[in-house]
Amino acid sequence: MDVQVRAFLLPSFDYVTVMLSGIKCPMFKQDETGNQVSEPFAAEAKFFTEVRLLQRDVKVILEGVSNQNLLGSVLHPNGNIAELLLKEGFARCVDWSMGVVSQGPDKLRAAEKIAKEKRLRIWKDYTPSGPTIDVKDKNFTGKVVEVVNGDALVVKLSDGSFKKVFLSSVRPPRQTAEVVENVSPSKRTRPLYDIPYMFEAREFLRKKLIGKKVSVQVDYIQPPNQGFPEKTCCTVTVGGVNVAEALVGKGLAGVIRYRQDDDQRSSHYDELLAAEARAQKKMMGMHSKKEAPIHRDIAKAKQFLPFLQRAGKSEAIVEFVASGSRVRLFIPRETCLITFLISDSFGEEAMLFTKELCLQREVEVQVESMDKGGNFIGWLFVENTNLSLALVEEGLATVHFTAERSPYYKALQVAEENAKKRKANLWSKVVETKETEEPVEDPKERKVDYQKVVVTEVSDELKFYAQYVDNGPQLEKLMEQLRLEMETNPPLPGSYTPKRGDMCAAKFSADDQWYRARVEKVDRNKVTVHFIDYGNVNMWRYGDFTADDAVEFGYKM
Repeated sequence: MDVQVRAFLLPSFDYVTVMLSGIKCPMFKQDETGNQVSEPFAAEAKFFTEVRLLQRDVKVILEGVSNQNLLGSVLHPNGNIAELLLKEGFARCVDWSMGVVSQGPDKLRAAEKIAKEKRLRIWKDYTPSGPTIDVKDKNFTGKVVEVVNGDALVVKLSDGSFKKVFLSSVRPPRQTAEVVENVSPSKRTRPLYDIPYMFEAREFLRKKLIGKKVSVQVDYIQPPNQGFPEKTCCTVTVGGVNVAEALVGKGLAGVIRYRQDDDQRSSHYDELLAAEARAQKKMMGMHSKKEAPIHRDIAKAKQFLPFLQRAGKSEAIVEFVASGSRVRLFIPRETCLITFLISDSFGEEAMLFTKELCLQREVEVQVESMDKGGNFIGWLFVENTNLSLALVEEGLATVHFTAERSPYYKALQVAEENAKKRKANLWSKVVETKETEEPVEDPKERKVDYQKVVVTEVSDELKFYAQYVDNGPQLEKLMEQLRLEMETNPPLPGSYTPKRGDMCAAKFSADDQWYRARVEKVDRNKVTVHFIDYGNVNMWRYGDFTADDAVEFGYKM
């Protein structure tokens, strides 16, 4: 029953009926025969209110209107009568009118909590609607390393572990039914970019939280449901600001509505409702009548290569880290997604290093080229730190010979030497060999190890080249794969500018077949190549061979 009192307002003596804001007491109702029947503790609640308010001078705060009824708080000399009723277990909080309470909804919630814990009156059979949370796990701090979407974060704890948490009582933007119906089944959907305001919600949290230390208070644990795993739902604050309240206040999330007996909700639920009401009134974000912003995802990466190459360094956001050297970038200027390759890296440690340093950070990229799969290749900088250099310095990557032509080659070499000296990560098991004088063996004790070989080339300097017979089948298979690839995807004349030392695929003039080769000499438009599997040498003009960037054939050595 909504608690009502009748009062004369002084000094005007206006007669008013006031419904108490924020609470509800047990009801009096009529049965089928017309007799009045009371719910448990209804009479006691009425008596409790009468003996404290009837014929007494009290202070009435008018706070709102509902169906032509005045809503307000009645202050007894000993306090708010609504708070006293809650504390004694004669009433429960109701969400619909809690938003107008001027004395602070938190006081009413706290009073109700006391009655629940003591199992007083209407709460005598009370059991929590969710699992209890251990006090030691209730509060913790950590650094935000990822914003999963509009309501979920990944926090790195002090012990180095990672914990995924969800914002309590918050509902992120969702796809409307009419939009879902119009989406073609063949179209690949990307919720972050396709759902209106999902990207804006993620961006709001990313800019406010990534890399920042936050305080986390666990409000409730949502058990697994409909195939979704268990969720740890929390109130997250940074600099004293409730992140969920700020998000809802911008119109970038909604507030979940609960059953009245469901206490598994945010500890600041009323503030969330008030923030949502403000956003609705100002028509912000999801509540706006304007068209939602659109974010494109263009798969044709090749059309962006010339622009990105000419741009030098371009601003980007790291959306996803696939490995230590492969990331997914969003380019705001072009509103497109691209895959970006940095350097060869090793293992889970490299991925975690790149993830913590770069994920969802604003970075700069310097594009140099693109591979056959449409992946951009180049350098990535986060807060002026060269990621390739950082990986090598940490012993999580090695310097590839292709870096010789880059302006960062010397710095990479120094970083690799430092990593080796510290025995960092992949260098930890490398044993340095000391140069020692080898004793001269007695020819009589010399052991001879015969291997079957096939001589493939004899040079004018009496040098000869040979292949192990046992490796013959593997080499033949490799040649078949190479030639099939060249027939399927023939190189375009002039598409590659050779440089001395490059590994490439080249045709041999005698049989016009493709073989693995190394560029030995470049003289104007003539190139001399050395066929590494056979030892012979050939000279070609530009356009008759192609750079090798197909790692699956094992060309890079």
